[in-house]
Amino acid sequence: MAFKIKVIYNSHMDNKNKKTANLIFKGAIEGVEKNVSFLAIMLMELVALIVVGIAVSLLSLIGIPGAFLMILAIAAMIFILIMALIVAWQQSIMVGIFSTIINAFVLLMVILAL
Repeated sequence: MAFKIKVIYNSHMDNKNKKTANLIFKGAIEGVEKNVSFLAIMLMELVALIVVGIAVSLLSLIGIPGAFLMILAIAAMIFILIMALIVAWQQSIMVGIFSTIINAFVLLMVILAL
């Protein structure tokens, strides 16, 4: 994602100030890009959790034992966690920390549900 923003300078700005302004804008834009990817990862995880939930409930309707389903769900959670960590490692460390905490929490809830 590349944003192009033209900075409008005041007439009395010298070159050093113009460079500083450009750097500030660049930093702000990069921050926005990181946040966008963070939101995308969160959405992806949410969708994955919903899919896992639906799959588990559908399988339980068919009549597969609950313990097997829980093992399946935990395996899916661990897979999501690993995927999130890979994506986070490519993006930034903060995203990794957040997604790890959320996934660990969800995993804990699933284990407690047993």
